[in-house]
Amino acid sequence: MPTLQSLDRALKVLEIISEEGEAGLTSISKKVGLNKTTTYRILVSLKDNMYIRQLKNKKYALTFKMFRLGNRAVQNFDYVAVSKRIITKLANEVEQEINFVIQDGNEIIYIDKYVPKKDKNIIKQGKIGKKAPMYCTSSGKAILAYKDQEEVKKIWDSSEIIKYTSRTITSFDTLLQDLKRIRKNGYSTEYEEYQLGVYCIGAPIKNIKGEIVGAISISIPLDDTRGKMFYVDKLKESIDKMSNIIEG
Repeated sequence: MPTLQSLDRALKVLEIISEEGEAGLTSISKKVGLNKTTTYRILVSLKDNMYIRQLKNKKYALTFKMFRLGNRAVQNFDYVAVSKRIITKLANEVEQEINFVIQDGNEIIYIDKYVPKKDKNIIKQGKIGKKAPMYCTSSGKAILAYKDQEEVKKIWDSSEIIKYTSRTITSFDTLLQDLKRIRKNGYSTEYEEYQLGVYCIGAPIKNIKGEIVGAISISIPLDDTRGKMFYVDKLKESIDKMSNIIEG
């Protein structure tokens, strides 16, 4: 099925460019596992159809056409629109960036972010469309904490366990202990496990049936002086409000 094979290759190229932000022919060719000639033909086709553009440095990046397609998909999640007012208010109250994620296989994907009006000295961590591991992010762990152990093990086994920092959890038993603590407290934390210089506090978003539909997290600089519980209380208050209005 040559047509399906070409489509599969083109989609892989788009995913690589999306993850990299911008990428050159050689890099894309190596990551997709194709020779440069075949990769170049795919890039030309994607460029002709305005899904990617070539920059002055000869690298390729996604166009706003891809953004528009992704944005339409996000808007189909009713709970994103319903929650927007509450999360925007939370971002302004805590004066930090709030990231909204959903699970995508064994990862999370950032589908929206909220920046406060006073955005000086905030940690800008999430990019819409960016993927991240579940096992070492506050939002990912907030979702994992409410899954049964068998499902958590499947996600763990299918993930590439990378030690991003000296604090990254790389032991399954340690992760289980952390998830137990998250269930008990009702919120998750991540202290420089995925990115140095920042800690995050997260919580799962549930609908009125109690089903988890995503998670939000607050990105906080390490030198913040307001204390963890200031953020935890604000986060829990917002989560409770959303859980009462998001339909199942």
